[in-house]
Amino acid sequence: MRLKSIISWSDNMTVGVTHLDDEHKTMIDQISCLYAYRKNHTRDEVIQRISELIDHTILHFDNEEKYMKKIGYPDSDEHYQVHRDFLEKLTLIEDTLMSGQRTELSDNDLNSIARWLFNHILAEDRDYAIRPAHREAEAPVPC
Repeated sequence: MRLKSIISWSDNMTVGVTHLDDEHKTMIDQISCLYAYRKNHTRDEVIQRISELIDHTILHFDNEEKYMKKIGYPDSDEHYQVHRDFLEKLTLIEDTLMSGQRTELSDNDLNSIARWLFNHILAEDRDYAIRPAHREAEAPVPC
């Protein structure tokens, strides 16, 4: 299945924690930007955008993991591993572009990244959002 060229935020993606939702929105914007950049910019510019996505993803995963710890989310270890696997995937894409093994970001790469984020928010992230403890811990986690 091929995704549309731009992944979009919708209200059904909310996890009910403003700062985490805002970070998800930023990730979606960054993926959409990558889609636009991949054909019309240099490899170095695309690499810069991927690096920015990786940096934001690391920040977001850290904030999300702190939040899950705060609410006592029981499946946190599995969730953390999913995060690590995704970061590894992003880093591999970045590394292959930086090393010159590949010269451009493929449609498959972008569709895979967008699909992963969409599914992750709607499945794994929504799981901690529906926990009863979530409603008691809605205050933002300090960065």
